[in-house]
Amino acid sequence: MNKVKTLLTALALFAGTALFAQNTITADAVNIIITSETSREQLWQLRQEMQVQGIDFLYTPRFDNNRKLIGIEYTVKRSDGTVLGTASNNQLMNPNASSKIILAKQNNKFEATC
Repeated sequence: MNKVKTLLTALALFAGTALFAQNTITADAVNIIITSETSREQLWQLRQEMQVQGIDFLYTPRFDNNRKLIGIEYTVKRSDGTVLGTASNNQLMNPNASSKIILAKQNNKFEATC
């Protein structure tokens, strides 16, 4: 019985980590996927991590009564003020809906890649 509990706990931790592990922010690349499962705390953490790389992530989220993210508007800028992109997604409550931020460093500056 203890083995089953341990296995279930390990699977739950792995699944939770995998949901957020899809987001990577490094000195050379940013790859973020925002879904209805993205929490207010995770958005704040993404903003903080992007600031460390010289990127400003300004966002306005919309949550439902169950604290599920149902919409988001955002702007991504370099520290020099250059806007890398803006987006709005009010369909995050739909299955498989997401917003993506993909940046790569080119000539020592982040650029939007899609």
